[in-house]
Amino acid sequence: MTTRHVTVGVDGSLVAVRALDRACEEAALRGAVLDIVYAVPDLEEAGPVLASAAARVRDRHPGLRSRPVPSRADLSRRRCVTAATPSSPWSAPAGSAAWPDCCWAR
Repeated sequence: MTTRHVTVGVDGSLVAVRALDRACEEAALRGAVLDIVYAVPDLEEAGPVLASAAARVRDRHPGLRSRPVPSRADLSRRRCVTAATPSSPWSAPAGSAAWPDCCWAR
């Protein structure tokens, strides 16, 4: 059986927190793992934002399986490479509100 995933991008903003909450609801509804992604040029920058998002998920949805996925973004090519899927980065949809000037991880 294939594991289902819901992926959400976070950046520490209020809009991203709302997206995280909505993604938690979707993952719980679908029985999926929640992948929390933050794409930045330097992976060390992702740690605090991902830790905060993961703590919010644990506090608000204790039974939900989730995992932080730091991603290295190459903004010049509008791509990212995640630790989970290093061989399959995809470009972001143009004008994506969820990932402005960044990438879509799955």
